[in-house]
Amino acid sequence: LLVILAVIGLMCLLIFQPYIRHFDSLDGKTTQVVLAGNSAYLDWQVSHFSKKVTLSDGTTETEITKTGNRYLNPTTSTTYTLKSENFLSNLLNIEHTRTVQVLVIPRRPGIIEFMTDRDDILYGENVTLSWAVENNATSAAITTNKAANQLAPENYTGNLTQGLTTDTLMSLKA
Repeated sequence: LLVILAVIGLMCLLIFQPYIRHFDSLDGKTTQVVLAGNSAYLDWQVSHFSKKVTLSDGTTETEITKTGNRYLNPTTSTTYTLKSENFLSNLLNIEHTRTVQVLVIPRRPGIIEFMTDRDDILYGENVTLSWAVENNATSAAITTNKAANQLAPENYTGNLTQGLTTDTLMSLKA
């Protein structure tokens, strides 16, 4: 009789655990790479015997449903942890966790504007060059005839008036 009770107890422990059936991102992977500003997708399903299911981003923990999915917009790479608990968690310290890592790749800075105030310039006339670079740029430079001039962040938007006395090639790199 003791053996039967032990087997039944063990079966209850195995059956009633708060298992996580799956927790993943797109294509069933546990790592997802997204470009900054794009959404990451998480999908999960836990045992029907789970009493409390939480999703954490390392900063905040939110109680969620046993089955679901969610689009998230992380600004930095984040590891999400799904935790499933029930009465066994408190009684026998049994809880189940799984993680999904979302790697966020910063967007390449764009050039918003790079233009002159006119198309045709005569020898000695002034031309005004205008530019604007997106705020997420880590560096920017204007090159005039192969001579690069680094721009300070406060000058990522601006203009320059210059008299031209030779054929001149100007470029902007961010």
